[in-house]
Amino acid sequence: ALTHIGATPFWLLVLVVARDLAIVLGWLLIRQLSLPAPTSPLLIGKLSTVVQILYIFTVLLLLSFDVHEPRLALAAAWGCGLFVVLSAAAYAGIFLRGLFSGSRAA
Repeated sequence: ALTHIGATPFWLLVLVVARDLAIVLGWLLIRQLSLPAPTSPLLIGKLSTVVQILYIFTVLLLLSFDVHEPRLALAAAWGCGLFVVLSAAAYAGIFLRGLFSGSRAA
């Protein structure tokens, strides 16, 4: 909705949705191939979620008070995007280590 009204950049929407889809597809593939997988979420994943919530809060706050601060909004978007990319890379690393370790879960 925030992208639709022009309050959030499209590239950020694509990053967040792509990361979430990759995590779901990776988990399904891990289950299908019986690969070892961590049982708890990563700290960077939790931090990414917190930063996303703070980003949405910031954008909604700016919109609700009709404050036009494009530099603040863009900096918040880039900060959010950075955490999304770091989280995606961490989860991709876990997936690739499991995939290439050669061991299968019992």
